[in-house]
Amino acid sequence: MAALADATAVESRQAWRTAPESEFRPTRVKVGWKTEALVVYAELEDADIFNPETRFNAPSFQVGDVFEMFQRPCDQAAYYEIHVTPANQKLQLRIPSAQALTAPRAQPGIPAEWFVNQQVIASRVEVNPAAERWVVAVAIPFDLVCEVSRPKPGARWLFSFSRYDYTRGRERPVLSSTSPHTILNFIGKRSGENYSFGCRKFLRRSMQFLSSQQSCARFGGSLVNPGMAGKQVNTERFFG
Repeated sequence: MAALADATAVESRQAWRTAPESEFRPTRVKVGWKTEALVVYAELEDADIFNPETRFNAPSFQVGDVFEMFQRPCDQAAYYEIHVTPANQKLQLRIPSAQALTAPRAQPGIPAEWFVNQQVIASRVEVNPAAERWVVAVAIPFDLVCEVSRPKPGARWLFSFSRYDYTRGRERPVLSSTSPHTILNFIGKRSGENYSFGCRKFLRRSMQFLSSQQSCARFGGSLVNPGMAGKQVNTERFFG
């Protein structure tokens, strides 16, 4: 994406380890925003790119490679969890709050009311096995995420970007995250607590990561409103 060509990236790590696993492969994420959507671009190094799951909103992180995005505006309790696979299969969740995630539930698994059942996330995926790399571009509409106020320059959001990197023949996936986990606890990541989410600040035409790295993505123009009542997302305008 040309709009992100000059942006610096935040990188994944295994902060809970003194040294990364030998099979750890990095992920680099750039973020920017247009008038009506957050735009995420990720490059994932991967020796064995696969995920057989194709059903919308299926838990594909249980069977193959997944790139995860967690977003929460600081002025609301709810946050959104978005998964994209190499096959561009998507999982969309709205978690009401950190407390809701950790509260006892009568049934195991993800509560049905947490699923965002309309496909409102626009995404593209490019897979290059020869280069051992796949690339994800995602547009997350503000109409979906923002429940109190729409972002403007100076607004702050909490974020985390993570991945499940599976290799066929390996018992478990290699996990990594941009979040500074001190223990391997992706449930802790999903709790939305500040210790496990990074923070970013909206600038007028860019986005700044409030950490040792920044992403200064320049955007112009506006996007078609994807709507929340069955309208089709114009992906060409999201990524143009």
